[in-house]
This record gives sequence, C-alpha cells and structure tokens, in this order.
Amino acid sequence: MWYPSSKTCSSCGQIKFDLRLKDRLFICSCGLKLDRDLNASINLANYSI
Repeated sequence: MWYPSSKTCSSCGQIKFDLRLKDRLFICSCGLKLDRDLNASINLANYSI
C-alpha cells in the first residue's frame, strides 16, 4: 500500500498534492516548516504505531 509520507503534513495531516521532488522544504498552511525528509520520517514513525 502506498502512503504519501512526504506529501502529508506531520502536524495537521493535510496532503500537499502539488509537492514536487525538487521541493526540499515542506511548508504547510498550518505553519509547519520542515525539511521534506524529516517530515516524511515523522509521518512514517507515526504511521507504524
């Protein structure tokens, strides 16, 4: 099963469908600003619980 870990905000859960691979910073409308890979790793850690 595919999970959009790098496109999902680890704070509010909003999915950014327009996030491109070259976008290295994840910026959400809720105010979260994180490195894209860090955001994905937080999502994957929370997903496996």
